[in-house]
Amino acid sequence: MKSKSSKKTKSFCCPTGKFFDPCRKKLGKFCAKLPKANFQKIIVYLGFLALGLILYFLRGQFIVATVNGRPISRLSLLRELEKQSGQRGVDSLITKMLIAQEAKKQGINITAEEIDQEIQEIEKTLTDQGQNLDLLLKQRGMSRTDLTEELKLQKVIEKMAVADITVNEEEVEKEFDQSKEFLPKDSNPEENKNNIKQQLEESKKNEAVQKWLQKLRDDAKINYLLLKPPAQ
Repeated sequence: MKSKSSKKTKSFCCPTGKFFDPCRKKLGKFCAKLPKANFQKIIVYLGFLALGLILYFLRGQFIVATVNGRPISRLSLLRELEKQSGQRGVDSLITKMLIAQEAKKQGINITAEEIDQEIQEIEKTLTDQGQNLDLLLKQRGMSRTDLTEELKLQKVIEKMAVADITVNEEEVEKEFDQSKEFLPKDSNPEENKNNIKQQLEESKKNEAVQKWLQKLRDDAKINYLLLKPPAQ
């Protein structure tokens, strides 16, 4: 009778036979000596202990700071960020997706060589000015991957929205005549005209990009599921 009871208890402790062989017999004998209820309590206790250790070592994933011992949760941070800049973040993601979809529709592709060349030019310009690209990116909380994504987006926009933007000499001369009284008397007229031409090109490009993006949004079907759409 005693043998039958011992066998039943051991079967409860190791029903699946998944324990490692070296400790299987010792653990089985230990379990056999324990009442069934106590063994269940131990398993529950060990489970809570393991969960507590996991939460402790991963606390940075759930708590962003403590103030006088009281925690500020990551969820609270996310809610606050959502209140402060959630709409801007959602609109930025929507804009990027609209550009990507339009680029795919028009078959626009930016090669890695184009991006590498652009980065090399930026690095050369910064080096000539005594600055370092990686340091500037770090100060802005960016990485080279972030820069690559921004340049890729910029290149796509240039090919689709501002490819036909030009500034003629007549526009430059008109702007020069209107602003020459504000320019230094000893300045180079040709250099001033080149600067004016660049400014006019940038102004036209910005205007064209804004109109193009607005048209993409107007033609798209956008549903805001989390935040309210921006007021028109």
